Amino acid sequence: MTLVTITYGGRVVAAASARRMFLCERLALRPVADPERTFVIYMGAYAGDVLRGELPGPYSDEQARQYARAALIPGELLEHHLPNLERTARTLQIPASELRQARAEHDNPDQRSARGALS
Repeated sequence: MTLVTITYGGRVVAAASARRMFLCERLALRPVADPERTFVIYMGAYAGDVLRGELPGPYSDEQARQYARAALIPGELLEHHLPNLERTARTLQIPASELRQARAEHDNPDQRSARGALS
């Protein structure tokens, strides 16, 4: 079984195989709706897709973050001014830093393409 290590916020937070994901204890014990936990689970879904050959590899945490943002943040939302980004992030149950990053990439597409955005 091949395992991919998932790092988020400078910490190893999970490991994923083609069919399973293992959260670190710190995230596993958090409530189901915890924004960081949810985000890392989507990063793990990306790792599984790569390991099954459904998406091109190799796995990278940056690509996994882009995948999670694309899955969790409606594109239409980024087309509008967000008067309270923190509240919007809480409503979406995602880390505010990821909503900020999605806004920055939406407002400056060159920032995303420079890092190899998902197609």
